[in-house]
Amino acid sequence: MNKGKILFNCEIKMLAPLIIGSGEGDNSDSDILLNKKGVPFIPATSFVGVLKSFFKAIKENDVFFKKIFPQKEKEGKDSALICDDLIIKNPIDFKIVIRDGIKINNKRGIAQEGAKFDYQVLEKGCFFILNMEIDIDSIEFYNYSKKMLKTFIENTNDIRLGAKTNLGFGKIELIDINIYEYDFSKKEHIAKWLTINKITSENIKSFDKINIEKTETFKLNDNSFEMLLTFEINNSIIIKSYSNNPEDSDATHIKSGNDYVLTGTSIKGALRARAEKIFNTLFETNEELYQKFIKSLFGDFADDKKDKNKTLVPSKFSVDEVVIENIVSDEIQTRIKIDRFTGGTIESALFDNMPLFPKGENKNNIKNFRIKIKEPFESH
Repeated sequence: MNKGKILFNCEIKMLAPLIIGSGEGDNSDSDILLNKKGVPFIPATSFVGVLKSFFKAIKENDVFFKKIFPQKEKEGKDSALICDDLIIKNPIDFKIVIRDGIKINNKRGIAQEGAKFDYQVLEKGCFFILNMEIDIDSIEFYNYSKKMLKTFIENTNDIRLGAKTNLGFGKIELIDINIYEYDFSKKEHIAKWLTINKITSENIKSFDKINIEKTETFKLNDNSFEMLLTFEINNSIIIKSYSNNPEDSDATHIKSGNDYVLTGTSIKGALRARAEKIFNTLFETNEELYQKFIKSLFGDFADDKKDKNKTLVPSKFSVDEVVIENIVSDEIQTRIKIDRFTGGTIESALFDNMPLFPKGENKNNIKNFRIKIKEPFESH
């Protein structure tokens, strides 16, 4: 095809919770972005930005790349890619929950005063509808676009949407993929195009389907170190979640949907704390090495001495949120709070929680736990 459009339609299933912040905080410090009907959506600008960042590793043809992802302030051209906002397939089939977090004082090992925050997340399991069009003006660009779509389809495991993606949020899977072409040289395609107001999964099938099975993919320059691990719980584990129901336990293990999970925020925080303890034992207070090893790996804010501001040091370290299996979750532990000065119990300080315990002989409780480091230094 020399001139026309490639039409791409699919469903995106969220395999992990999603954070798309609105910049406002009526219910939490950061609320989920909602449309005028009160339904979460993913802005097209956000999704295309993720694609652009993912495909930056492609160096085979910069001219075609810039046609799809132009830098408008430099090139003054519109993109050949048109993308709609991603809307939830079933507007009543979603759940928004609030998660909270704290910042730990690395030197004292306790929560930092005034550094507690919470944020809304869209629970995993919902489906978004993705509709994209690519304007084609040559056979070379047609083949390039197919190659890019094939690469996108086969590498969705490395694509994350929304915020806090290094902590396991925003993992996706593509469902019911449709790729069709609108060929300007075919009168019947022009007639169909003029009668269609919006591309959907239904009317897209009236065009000719594109077969990309034999299409090659781009080789991505993914310079990363990755580990896939399996763990077992020796005694018990709890990442606390609190209920508003007075009949429930004071604290239970956190869930994502109906699954108990090991959250990326918890595991990354634990690994960073351990790494800092090892570092401080070996090097004491060497700020230059701390910047090189700890901040460059886990991310942080660095002081800029010129303008006295703090700049973000992006994290190279990422983890996935994983389901915890083969556990018992209905055993209550009752606790009391002790006054450190008198050694006695504090009045009205009785509380209980429900941690997770391993169940049966199969103790592979945490499977396919992924740790990934992007562009690591040799010393890492």
